[in-house]
Amino acid sequence: MYSLRVKKISSSNLYPPCKIFIVTYIEAWNSLYTVVNCLSRRYIIYGGKKGCGMVVGIGTDILKIERIRNALSDGYSAFLRKTFTLEEREQAALRPDPAMYFATRFAAKEAVFKTLGIDGSFVDLTEIEIINNEFGQPAVQLFGKLKQVAESKGVSSVMVSISYETEYVSAFAVAQR
Repeated sequence: MYSLRVKKISSSNLYPPCKIFIVTYIEAWNSLYTVVNCLSRRYIIYGGKKGCGMVVGIGTDILKIERIRNALSDGYSAFLRKTFTLEEREQAALRPDPAMYFATRFAAKEAVFKTLGIDGSFVDLTEIEIINNEFGQPAVQLFGKLKQVAESKGVSSVMVSISYETEYVSAFAVAQR
């Protein structure tokens, strides 16, 4: 579908500022674009997929790192298998402090399932995988029932931010369409 609307906007948003301009909103290929014609300059702004970017849910978690260190020192290999994917366990093994890696991922997984507004007892944490992307940012991948729940709620992506200090780790996640 293709639609076209013309509207004026504030020139203070343009560089260099201009007094004569036309803004055109184009909806094409199921994406939104804004084209600003200002004298001899043209600004094209990609607005994303239609309906994209709408927040469906948010989640946060804070965790004392010592809890994970204790679990690992007690030889909780069952805990690791029930909580982390094989890829996450392999990534942790490459780190100088695997306990810190596991703590950050555990907090992030808790934040992620909270974005979906579901009961924690329903969640299999191995259905949430958080691996760093090529830029070093944590990237969320959902599997199994959790992926089905996310799709049923219209979630197209989940983003997560992880922070840590000496004793605590915190994570914040956003699910969006």
